[in-house]
Amino acid sequence: MRSTTHRRRVRYLWLGTLAVVATLAQPASTAAAGQSVLQVGAQAANGINRPQGITAGPDGALWFTNQGNNSIGRITTGGNVTKFTGNGISGPDGITAGPDGALWFTNYNNNSIGRITTGGNVTNFTHSGIDGPQQITAGPDKALWFTDYDNSSIGRITTSGNVTIFTNKGIDRPYGITTGPDGALWFTNYGNNTIGRITTGGAVTNYQKSGLNGIRGPYAIAAGPDGALWFTVNFDNHAIGRITTSGQITLHSKATLSFPDALTAGPGGALWFTNGTHAIGRITTSGKITSFSRKGIIVSPPPDGITAGPDGALWFTNYYDNSVARITTAGVVTRF
Repeated sequence: MRSTTHRRRVRYLWLGTLAVVATLAQPASTAAAGQSVLQVGAQAANGINRPQGITAGPDGALWFTNQGNNSIGRITTGGNVTKFTGNGISGPDGITAGPDGALWFTNYNNNSIGRITTGGNVTNFTHSGIDGPQQITAGPDKALWFTDYDNSSIGRITTSGNVTIFTNKGIDRPYGITTGPDGALWFTNYGNNTIGRITTGGAVTNYQKSGLNGIRGPYAIAAGPDGALWFTVNFDNHAIGRITTSGQITLHSKATLSFPDALTAGPGGALWFTNGTHAIGRITTSGKITSFSRKGIIVSPPPDGITAGPDGALWFTNYYDNSVARITTAGVVTRF
C-alpha cells in the first residue's frame, strides 16, 4: 500500500517552512468586498482530515475526499459535516458526481475506484490495470473516466463497475481530466508537458506548446464557458492555460500567479483556481486575473480542490489545516 504523502511533498517543496497560525473559533461575520471572514469549526474532530478533492453533489451538498482518515466527507452549504467510512476507502483523491446519482472517487493507495451513494453506502471496484488513480470525471458516454498517474494510462469505468484501461505513447503521468464540449475527454500530461485528448473509443491526440514560456507542469483541467479547455501550469512558469478543441494554446501569466493548482468553472463566466500563497484566483475568458488575499484564511501550502457550489459560491479544501472553505464571487471567505 502506498501513501500520498510523498507526492504532496514533491508538489509543495517550494513552500519551505511557511508558518501556520492557530486561531480560536469565531462566528461568521460580514466583510467588505475583497476581505475575508474566518470561521473555524471542529475541523479534524468533525470529520475533515487532510481533505483533497471536492465536488458538488446531486443532493445540494458538497462532497470531498479525506486522505487523512480514509473517508468521504459531506458538507452542507450551512457548514454541517458528515463523515462516511467504508471498506476499500484508502487515500481517496479525486471525486465527481456520477450519472447514476452517486459520487465516484479514486483510491490512490489501493488502486481502486470507489462509489458512494448520498446515503453513505460504499462500493469499491478493483482492476489489475489501475495503478495510481488521481482525478475522475463523468464522461459524455454515461461512464466515469479517470487518470492513472503511476502507469501513464486513462481509465474508464461504467456505473456497473466494468473497467477499461487505455494506454498510448502520448499518455505520460496524466493528472487532471475533464469532459470537453466536443464529446471527448481532455487531460493533462504532467510527465511530458502536454495536453491530451481521448475519444470515448480510445483514440489519443497530444497538444504541445514548448519552450521557456510553454507548458511546463500542466496540472488541473476544466471545461470553460467559452467552449475551450482551461488548465493550470504549476512547475516554474506559473500560468493559466487555454486550449481550443482544435489545439490552439494560449498561456496567461501574472506576477500574482504562484503555483496554481486546482481549477473549476465558476459563476459569472469565469474560471476559479487555487493559487499558492495568494490562495484563490479568478480568471476571465479574456485572461484578466484577480487574486484574493489570504486575510482570514489559515493556509499552509495552497488549497487543493475547488468546485462551484449550488449556492453561487466556490468551495475549496485546505489539506494541511483540515478545513473546507467557501469564497463568494466578491472574495468573502468562510472556513469550516
